[in-house]
Amino acid sequence: MLYTVILAGGQGKRFSCNAKIPKQFIALQNSTTMLEKTYELAKKISPKEKIFVVGLNEYKEKIKELIDIEDKNIILEPDCRDTYAAIMYATIMIKQIQPNAVLLFLPTDLLLEDELDVLKATSIGYNFILGNLDKILVFGSRYGKLSSLHLDVKVGDVKERPIYITSISEKEGEIKDTGIYMAYIDTFLEHFNHKELHEMNKSVEGGKLKEYYKHIRPISMTDRLIESDGRLVTMLIDSKLVDADNHDDILNIISIRDEMTI
Repeated sequence: MLYTVILAGGQGKRFSCNAKIPKQFIALQNSTTMLEKTYELAKKISPKEKIFVVGLNEYKEKIKELIDIEDKNIILEPDCRDTYAAIMYATIMIKQIQPNAVLLFLPTDLLLEDELDVLKATSIGYNFILGNLDKILVFGSRYGKLSSLHLDVKVGDVKERPIYITSISEKEGEIKDTGIYMAYIDTFLEHFNHKELHEMNKSVEGGKLKEYYKHIRPISMTDRLIESDGRLVTMLIDSKLVDADNHDDILNIISIRDEMTI
């Protein structure tokens, strides 16, 4: 069973124009926000009841205002501690609902030229994971902003055949990670730092998550994957992906909206 989890817990602190508006709530073309756009994509991947959104407590009502989602499908964080903590928390919570789920994590800050390429990649990726339950699939793209996770290989066209890359390093390469991850739920759990996972589990069970979040080290999932134990496999999404990381990125996206589907 493929569960899609939308990561919408950012606070918008890098947006100098208005730090009070997180980027997932910024309206783009046709007044559609990044969160709404990502949710529409998620509905083409998983049934509605298998879609979850991770967001901050303070944005619960805003999330419900923008998308048609039930309370039980909103996973609320007490504070923003980047994507590693958000993914760990969501994995713990969904494990209680469906112990054998395959999880797909989608960021809200990727704008797509052709979502069909993403849908095809996630479908191929899901079948790959079903046959390789011990792997974590990282989706890469030839486009977008450079991040700290780079692949040191060159690849062909995913439209002709599925391409899986096992070589991941910090070297600057042609392919960049997109922040989209997929794996069997237990593989994610095994990948997390055991001490941190134990402490978060304990805080969830004891109703002390807010206190625990005060002590979490903010780190992105990308940075954590660099420290991986070799379970990573990367597949190319052959479509233009723009990483909306700050205010200037948003302006650039809006300025080229006639060239892209936003």
